[in-house]
Amino acid sequence: MGLLAALGLASGAVSGAAGQTSPAATVVDTYVDVAQNPGPVTASWPIDYNSQDNNPVVGRVALSDGPKYLVNVPALVNSAPVMAGQDLYVAGGFVSGPRREAHPGYVWAINPADGALIWTESLPNSVFAQPIVADNILLVGVGNAAFAQPSLSPATTPGMVRGVGPSGLYAFNATNGQALWSFKTQGADQAPPTVVGNTVYLASGSRRLYALSLSTGRAQWSVNIGHYVSRSSPRIMNHMAYMGGAGPLGVVAVDLKTHRVAWQRPITGALQGVDDTPIAVSKSRLISAAMAGPEHLSSSSKQHEAMIYALNPTTGAMVWSTVVARGAAPPFKATGTPVVVGQRIYAGNAINGRVVCLSLETGHVIWSVPTGSPVTRPVAVVDHRVYALTKTGMLVAISMKGHIMAKEFVAHFVNTYGPVIYNHTLSLSGNTAHQGYVGATPLFGLPR
Repeated sequence: MGLLAALGLASGAVSGAAGQTSPAATVVDTYVDVAQNPGPVTASWPIDYNSQDNNPVVGRVALSDGPKYLVNVPALVNSAPVMAGQDLYVAGGFVSGPRREAHPGYVWAINPADGALIWTESLPNSVFAQPIVADNILLVGVGNAAFAQPSLSPATTPGMVRGVGPSGLYAFNATNGQALWSFKTQGADQAPPTVVGNTVYLASGSRRLYALSLSTGRAQWSVNIGHYVSRSSPRIMNHMAYMGGAGPLGVVAVDLKTHRVAWQRPITGALQGVDDTPIAVSKSRLISAAMAGPEHLSSSSKQHEAMIYALNPTTGAMVWSTVVARGAAPPFKATGTPVVVGQRIYAGNAINGRVVCLSLETGHVIWSVPTGSPVTRPVAVVDHRVYALTKTGMLVAISMKGHIMAKEFVAHFVNTYGPVIYNHTLSLSGNTAHQGYVGATPLFGLPR
């Protein structure tokens, strides 16, 4: 039985419009099938998904029964869960109403054993960024998806700034939610920051990369990168930071020693996705994704195409590009976030709902598996399985040879985030029309 069915949503678990729900309320309507401590994972979640390869797996993975629950939080959820130390963190807020106005945002600390709310803090605008925890400091970016100037195609229009109203990076004590510091920006901060030592690297909708002090929030330096960034967090390798941007669409590299742009690579023909897709970094490849439109394609196809790109980290030169799906463009982000494990790339997409496996070296498609619904979040690769969460709430376990091993229907969601795997537990978040949820389930599809 799906978690949301067990929760009893149809019998009144959600009522009223989103704006009528109190953001300060405690968690209600809780379904807990198994409640037990999944165990601490790590004191820090220093970069987005704790890895350069985008694989959302952290801590030891064991085959044992873990917690199983689905709880609602008092607003919409806009980020995947983050497990750090003893607690789970998610962020979100209401985004209904006039698009160009600020709407409150929130960050929640949750007990990972049973989903109980520990603390919540409010923020002055929408939150789309996944919280990041480093040295017991929780960092969360603030800013909405509106644009400072009108455009029919903001992603491809030079000079665009994303975000109106209050924007910035906010720091809290991860244990009790006490506010520590904030750093204000002119554009939205939807990409989780990256922390290296005591330096926080923040890629912003203001078209700048900032280097901040983790302990104080003071700016050490910043540089204009020539693109606004939505959710493509800085990826650090050696002394370089890599991120995808838009306005226009492209990938940019910043030298952290000189504080200057080392190179920029336009993604020709892309319509969207580069700025929304965290880059997966390996020693020989930078992996990004985008959706290309028919008018920009060299082939005779009149359909949109979901693309995966491999760039040279040193020069930014395009090494290869591969079409992973063709079809009508969906009314939301079409590209899936690529995950690199070993010499393979795994990614979903929203055009045909397939999860694909590609060769890191050549871009050759090794296998392609239909899930039945869009997959735009990073898959999780662990214990010879690939776990994918569809936009509508189906969890799918796929073998490394491209065979579906198991499926588990979680909920009738309209949007999902995750999965994130810690120890023996798979965690996720999602939204119905007016309500956000955080869930956990033991790993499935594994031999015992």
